[in-house]
Amino acid sequence: MLPVATAAESAAIDRYLIDTVGFPSEILMEAAGTAVANEVRARWPHARRIVVVCGPGNNGGDGFVCGRVLAALGAPVTVIASAPLASYRGVARKFAKLSQFLDARLIVDDSAHAPSEVSRQLLAEADVVVDALFGTGVRTLSGRWAVWVQAINQSPGKRISIDMPSGLCATTAQALGVAVQADVTVAMITPKLGA
Repeated sequence: MLPVATAAESAAIDRYLIDTVGFPSEILMEAAGTAVANEVRARWPHARRIVVVCGPGNNGGDGFVCGRVLAALGAPVTVIASAPLASYRGVARKFAKLSQFLDARLIVDDSAHAPSEVSRQLLAEADVVVDALFGTGVRTLSGRWAVWVQAINQSPGKRISIDMPSGLCATTAQALGVAVQADVTVAMITPKLGA
């Protein structure tokens, strides 16, 4: 059985794989997003509306990969970027920009306060919602991010989180303000407390 990792341990494992072992971070992100896409298809093969909500960091990058892979598998998927594409950094930025040119429907919802009506409607009609807002590096969610989490939780669809439900602390398993109520979580590399 794999050991359960805290948020700090999870970050250290990532750094070790990238800096010491030499795994390119693109490969780790590609593997994470692909694993989640495969889990979605295995669990809900007949889903008619899949929505992937991507946050502004690396968890969002995993989400962009997930959306791309789902589209390549022929799944009916819409990817929502919850921040301007130009605001993404590092490898997540590469996958965010790439998503503009692929088969998945992409919505950029960079509203300063809350999800747009288009995003809310997509979530309200979703059979499956992929939570790629925040992973293990989450902070207390408030303001627009708390509203995003609430909108995801109000969706009637199944909710699957990448690595950790957004808003849940990987070290204490406590919600930091609000947290996504995931039906399934696909943990990356090692399980986390509360996932």
